[in-house]
Amino acid sequence: MASLVQRICVCAVLFSVSACGILIGNVKPVAEKSETYGILDLTNEDPDWSRVDSVQPQQLESDAKDDGSITDVSFQSKKTASTITLNSTCRDSLRLRSQSLSSYTKSLFLGLSNIDYKEEKETLMIKRGVPALQTTVRGKLNNEPVMLRAIVFKNDNCLYDLLYVARPQFFKTQEAVFKRFSESLTLR
Repeated sequence: MASLVQRICVCAVLFSVSACGILIGNVKPVAEKSETYGILDLTNEDPDWSRVDSVQPQQLESDAKDDGSITDVSFQSKKTASTITLNSTCRDSLRLRSQSLSSYTKSLFLGLSNIDYKEEKETLMIKRGVPALQTTVRGKLNNEPVMLRAIVFKNDNCLYDLLYVARPQFFKTQEAVFKRFSESLTLR
């Protein structure tokens, strides 16, 4: 059972890691990570959470280095194997795009099947009130039940997605942790 949960969460993390790269399109212009934000370190808040190391760009093959597919920050619960991630992708072309947050969010849920619950709501991120879209879905990933919550927003030339992935029975248990995490985000 624990192995199954870990496989689901690993797939979900890999899925979310590539999401911002998918969102931008098939062309791989140079993408950068945002360096102008601050976010809560869950390992300092709760011993249940551990940081999941991301692959650093210098460890990748040269053709994959700049596609925006490396997650900025990832944490995993030791008790439930739930994951919380933050990913950013910055490109000058994002400043000019008028693509809806909903279309960016849809890309995060590619690979999910049997979606039997979906809730979308507009919200505000950051104390400055940056418009965001929060979407919660329940479905199957690799034929296993999973529940995800994504918050997607744009600021200047950067696209951010915060993602919480859990087994449905654990989703409510750690929902407040994700809320604290997302509310802690600050832009400098």
